[in-house]
Amino acid sequence: MKRTAVAGAASAAAVLALGLGSTATAEELPDVVLASILVELDLPDHSDQGPLVFFAEDVPVTDGVEMHLDEGSAQSNPSDWGGGAYVDISTDLRSVTLGGGEGYADFQEAYFEIQLTGAEWGSVTLVSDTLFEDVEGEQEGPDPQETPDPQETSAAEPASFVTGVVPAGLGVGDARIRFAAAPAPQLELAAVNGNSFGAYWFGDAATEMSGTAVFAFGAPTAPGAVPVDAEPDFTG
Repeated sequence: MKRTAVAGAASAAAVLALGLGSTATAEELPDVVLASILVELDLPDHSDQGPLVFFAEDVPVTDGVEMHLDEGSAQSNPSDWGGGAYVDISTDLRSVTLGGGEGYADFQEAYFEIQLTGAEWGSVTLVSDTLFEDVEGEQEGPDPQETPDPQETSAAEPASFVTGVVPAGLGVGDARIRFAAAPAPQLELAAVNGNSFGAYWFGDAATEMSGTAVFAFGAPTAPGAVPVDAEPDFTG
């Protein structure tokens, strides 16, 4: 399906920075932090069948790109959209870069969510957002590469996505009714909730997702202890 980019500049808006309490030292974090990544891309004015969905579970956070996928590796694509996405997380969890796939395509909305196993995000701040800007010339993104093999096991339960972390239940299927659509997709929110980071763009006009959005984070923290049920050792 051929798509034409619609000129327009995406403006960054409503970026929420949330502190996560005391900062853990690097020694308290595990040697390997895993990331489970969900991406949903859609053109609701052209189809109501559902978004293009990518999902990778328990991918090790390394120097490489954690997700670099196109429609051929989508988990779900009922509307038969073209396009893709990439997610690049720094090994120190201090920055995340989000972008479109190699074959840039038009979208009206995009949702990215990253859940960590072994660490929790620090507060989030938007550094730059050209994800939906009409940028002249070809943009240089990270070199394409396969998504690393997911880990078979992890130190905690696998990430459980509810297609959105902030607000609860947010996803491209129901989020659009909560925001007034700008002509070109703009960042409606970006927020952290413990081990989850989510960012959502929404617009009225289909626009080429050919740029990038870069977020900076405060120091990561070690996840809190999980309470367990146990019988007391002494009952006298």
